[in-house]
Amino acid sequence: MKAQRLFLVALAALICGACRPRVTPQRVFLGAVESLYRGDYRSAIKSLTLVLRDEPGRSRAYYLRGIAHLELKNFGQAVADLTKAAELEPALRGVRYQLGLARLELGDPLKAAADFDAALAAKPDSPELLFHKAKALKAAGRKVQAEGALDRALALRPNMHAALIARGYLRYGRDDLSAARDDFEKAVGLRANDAQGYVGRAHVAWESGKRDDLAGAVADLDTALKLSPGSVDLYPLRSQVNLDRYEYDAAVVDLSAAIKFNPRNADLYLKRGRVYRDMGAADEDVLKWELAEKDLTQAIAIAPKLRTAYFLRGNVRQLKGDLEGGLSDRQAILRLHPKAAEGFSGLCAHFIEAEKFDEALKHCNKAIELSPRYMDPYRWRCQVFRVKKRYDAALKDCDMAVEYSPYWDESYIERGTLHLARGDFKRSLADLQEALRLNPRKKSVERLIGQVRESMGRGRRP
Repeated sequence: MKAQRLFLVALAALICGACRPRVTPQRVFLGAVESLYRGDYRSAIKSLTLVLRDEPGRSRAYYLRGIAHLELKNFGQAVADLTKAAELEPALRGVRYQLGLARLELGDPLKAAADFDAALAAKPDSPELLFHKAKALKAAGRKVQAEGALDRALALRPNMHAALIARGYLRYGRDDLSAARDDFEKAVGLRANDAQGYVGRAHVAWESGKRDDLAGAVADLDTALKLSPGSVDLYPLRSQVNLDRYEYDAAVVDLSAAIKFNPRNADLYLKRGRVYRDMGAADEDVLKWELAEKDLTQAIAIAPKLRTAYFLRGNVRQLKGDLEGGLSDRQAILRLHPKAAEGFSGLCAHFIEAEKFDEALKHCNKAIELSPRYMDPYRWRCQVFRVKKRYDAALKDCDMAVEYSPYWDESYIERGTLHLARGDFKRSLADLQEALRLNPRKKSVERLIGQVRESMGRGRRP
């Protein structure tokens, strides 16, 4: 009896199995489409792989599997599938666009640009395709062509926010600050709740070289951080603007916030060390130099080849009176980077402090030869020439330092000191007052101004 029941169950199973509708590749394909639209990309890939096992020439199956891989950031597999789809059906709508996106992510911008061009041949008035072509061209270093593609995209759609941001940065990169500002202004007008326009506008204001624009840059970065509080890269940017405003405390707060988010970033410790160095010099506070040295040592521990950290630490050690430590850091730069202008400029500063002026001059000359627009060695060489009473040569160098760093207080201080030595009290006073306007915390400038006024009263050189 039991054997008979088992036979009947088996027979029923066979009958029912024969009654089930056969699962065709088309049904599996439709199920894959549904999975793709639901965002279940792994299930879609699995189903499409089954379809292609039975129908290896089905172009749309490759196309959809390529899209699923693209969504999962499997860019190599996406390129393989989308390339196969394009080979099987060259006119398949959208395949070259998706292939361009995958190749761009894979780091092949020229082939991506060619894919976007192929897509544009079928749809020449697509702002989106032009925008992505511009991204590919920019990644390939073809910035003029990229800007041209964005011009076309914005002619077709003037209110395309992403294209305005992208073109704004290209214009910013070629120093057309007025045009860049226009793009970022339009972007802010279009999307007042999007941080990107404010960040771009802040970059332009910071780069303008006009001290009056710096407050606007800080205000824009304040807004950007409120809109996008997770954008931790904005903290070091705002700190740099605040440093240029000599707002040391605000700069330290920003960099400390950034370090909290990324405690292994050497560049952040370097930047905070620079702020502490400048704060210590302004306030004549040795404790700030201790903090600077600690931060710069941490930067070097994280990134042992970071030459700017050695340069700044050497400067801080010299300010603290540790000439040997300062010399060691300057020499470390040149061991790591034998043609680093910073290393030779640091050695120039060291030998000035050691009152070895001929040796200092030699190193300043080398720094200027390596980096003709670098302010520091001009400032140091101005000091060497002043000590040697070669006032005409000194003035030429001090003028260059001011030209290359027009809102750096040290440039004006050095030139003001030179004018004082020359007995040109009016020009000395003007430079020192400008330095104090730029950096009201600099105590040494107030003393120098007093010295100039006293000399003016006596009518002779100090």
